[in-house]
Amino acid sequence: MSNDSKPRSKSKLALFGLVMAGFAVMVIITAAVGVVGFKYSRAMDAANTKLYNDGLLAVSYSSVIIERFDHMRLSLHSLILEKGTATGTGVKKRY
Repeated sequence: MSNDSKPRSKSKLALFGLVMAGFAVMVIITAAVGVVGFKYSRAMDAANTKLYNDGLLAVSYSSVIIERFDHMRLSLHSLILEKGTATGTGVKKRY
């Protein structure tokens, strides 16, 4: 019986070593996936920021441009009306 028990302990030890080696390989793979995922999440964040700055901010600035253009157009219209009534050239208000 003593001969039988020693190979079992070596077998258990070998099995334990294989399990631990498999666990170590899985830890290394998991760490590698985490590092690569973190790296690409940083790249994705930079790409999203660039898209926001290049695309969406231009749209918001266009609304400011439209507002200022309308203000300039109305001011010019008011100026034309004032000049016309001051000189008597006959520019009439439509309203």
